[in-house]
Amino acid sequence: MTALRKLTPTTSLTDIEELLNGEADLSCRDRSLDICISDNYYYSTTEALPNVTRINLASVIERSRAEGFLIPREDSSFSLVPISGALCKVIEQASSRIALADASLLVPMSEIERLIALGILGLRLARGVVSGPAARVLLASKESGIVPQAITTDPLSMAALRHACRIPIKDPFALTARLYCYNSELIFRSRMLQDTTQQVQRIAESNFHGVFKPRVAPPENPGWYLFESIRRHDNAGRTPVNAKLYVSPVVADLVRCLSRLVEILPSLPCRAWKIGRYTYGIARPDKICVYFSSFEHAQSAAQIIAHEMSDIEAQGVPFTTRQDQHGLISIGVDPNKQAPQPRLAIQNSWRLWIARKLASAMAAAKLHPHYPLSPEQASLWGVYYFGVNPESWTVRDVNFWRN
Repeated sequence: MTALRKLTPTTSLTDIEELLNGEADLSCRDRSLDICISDNYYYSTTEALPNVTRINLASVIERSRAEGFLIPREDSSFSLVPISGALCKVIEQASSRIALADASLLVPMSEIERLIALGILGLRLARGVVSGPAARVLLASKESGIVPQAITTDPLSMAALRHACRIPIKDPFALTARLYCYNSELIFRSRMLQDTTQQVQRIAESNFHGVFKPRVAPPENPGWYLFESIRRHDNAGRTPVNAKLYVSPVVADLVRCLSRLVEILPSLPCRAWKIGRYTYGIARPDKICVYFSSFEHAQSAAQIIAHEMSDIEAQGVPFTTRQDQHGLISIGVDPNKQAPQPRLAIQNSWRLWIARKLASAMAAAKLHPHYPLSPEQASLWGVYYFGVNPESWTVRDVNFWRN
C-alpha cells in the first residue's frame, strides 16, 4: 500500500473519505470491487501441505474437515485458518483476485464481510490492498455513500485502548493480555493485599445461608472461589443468556463490599458467583462476578446492589456496560454453554473475546504504517463489525459469538 496519511486518535475518518473520493473502484458505484487474500496470509490446499505439517494438523483437519488452510506469513502473529466447502473456491481465486460480486455468488456476502473485517480477505485497490476494519468501513461507506463518524467509548475503555496503542507491541496475543488486565491494581502493596486475601478467604468459607454451595475451581483456572446456587429460578418467557454482573471495588473496600454482597445475593435470582483468590485475583478489576440467566435479572440486581454500595469506591472494568455512575457495577455476556460451538472453539468470556478482537484489529493497524485507520479506531470498528456496540459495550448481533 502506498503512503496514506495516518489518522491520530482525535481526527475523523479523513483517510477513508480520501480513498472513497480518490479510488476509481470505490467512487464508481456500478463497478464491482476486487477482493484478494490479505497480506497477512497465503493459501495452501491440505494436500499441498508438507507431510510434517499435515501430521501436526491431523486433529484439526479431522475436526474441521479442512480442504485447505490460510497460513499466516512469517512476519505476522495471526492464527491458522482451516477452510472447507464453497469458501475454498473463493479463497483459491482470491489468491490472485476475484470480483466481489462473483465471490458473493459462491458464499453469502455476510461471510465475505466477516472475513474482510477479520483481516483474512482484503480489498485490492490501485494503491494497494486494504484489509481488516478499515476495509470493512470502506465497503460500508461505498454502499451507503456516507463516511461514518469516528467511534468513541467510555473513558476507562478509551484509556485502556490508548495505553495499548502507545506501547511498542504489535503481537496480538501480547496486546490481548495488556487490554484484558488493564486497570488491575498495583500489587506492591503486599501487606494490604495479604490481609485482604485472608479476610476474603474467611468470608468465602462461610455457609451463605444454605443458598449457595462451593464448587472446586478447575485446575486450569484455580484463581477463583466459586459458588453455585442450590435453587432453581424461573426464566420462562425470557431470552436465555449468560449475563455476567461485575462488581468492582478497589482492594481497600473489597472486604466491606463483599460482606454486604453476601447478605444481598441470597435474595437475588443469580445462578452462581465467584470472587478472585490470591493477590492477583483480588487486584484484577473483574474481581467479583455474579451470573444470571437473563438481562432483566442482571439489570434489576445491579440496581439493588448499587443502592447498598453507594459509599464503596469503584475500580472499574473496561469494555463492559456500566450500570451505575461510578463504574462499580457493569454487565457483560459470556457465551451460552448450551449453544452449539464452532469445531475449533476455545474457552471464551465476554472480556477475553472483546480483548482478542480489539487486539487483532489494533495489531493490523500497527503492522502497516500507512493503514487508513488509527490503531484506536481500527480496534473500535473491529468489535463493531463483529456484533458489539463499543459506545455502550452492548450486543448488536445475537450471533456475535460465532466470530
